[in-house]
Amino acid sequence: VIALGTLLGLLAALVPAIWATRSSLASLLSSTNVRGGGGHGRMRRGMVVVQVALSLVLLTAGGLVVRSFEHLLRAQPGFDPSGVLTFRVQLSPAFYPDEASATLMHDRLEQELLAIPGVEFVGAATALPLSANANQTGVRFPDSPANTGEEGHDVPLVDYIAMRDGYLETMRIRVLDGRSFEQWRRGGQRQVMIDRSLAERFYPSRSAVGATMMLDGDSTLVVGVVEHARLYDVHRDDRPQVYVPNEGDAGDATLSWVVRSDRPPESLVPDVRAAVRRADSRVAIADMKPMQDIVDDSLRQQ
Repeated sequence: VIALGTLLGLLAALVPAIWATRSSLASLLSSTNVRGGGGHGRMRRGMVVVQVALSLVLLTAGGLVVRSFEHLLRAQPGFDPSGVLTFRVQLSPAFYPDEASATLMHDRLEQELLAIPGVEFVGAATALPLSANANQTGVRFPDSPANTGEEGHDVPLVDYIAMRDGYLETMRIRVLDGRSFEQWRRGGQRQVMIDRSLAERFYPSRSAVGATMMLDGDSTLVVGVVEHARLYDVHRDDRPQVYVPNEGDAGDATLSWVVRSDRPPESLVPDVRAAVRRADSRVAIADMKPMQDIVDDSLRQQ
């Protein structure tokens, strides 16, 4: 559509211009009385000049619109939506009364999804990019050199996302420093990953890896820094983000799953439904759609 509109705009501007250049000055003047001042000829020439000028203005404005739209489509949201199918699974407390049983079900479902031909990575989280669905909490970095003593600065409100192993790889969210979580079930100090904006704010001159962060009153260890994956607007960073493992006491029964494959995401739908049935036929699937569709929906209004 954009290409067709551009072509029509070019034709609308170039055809009158070409016609004007091919019309000789003599033919333009022959239709009027030169000795009488040539008012009609000047008016005709003036109309041609105005038409060409307005066409150039229209072309310039159209070019700016096309460039702006191209920039809109080239947004860098901090993740790669191509080739990813998403869906949500909620486990009923009647069948999964505790976090341990929910974790076992998630493990079983992950193995079924990884067994689908063409699937490369599988992950899950409590809030997907552009879902605007994360919980919020305040965090503190007691050893940060950037603390000011003012709570408004030192205790920022962050988006709190629990995720399973494989989520960052599936969404291609870059790990900028450090590493992802070790196996949560090995025990030890709670581990967190923070996004780029938190690291730059509280540790501007050194690595944030190894720092202590207070989360819900608990001391946690920062093991990695990740790129900010936009949760609300594909063109703008919002609240800082904190990631925790979705296992142990952080387990969540409702997760949004992401499956990356070398196949078109739509072709995975029947295989994914079958995998969920094999894991537990009582579990319902909701909101199944390609991640690219979610991004496109966020751009539709613009």
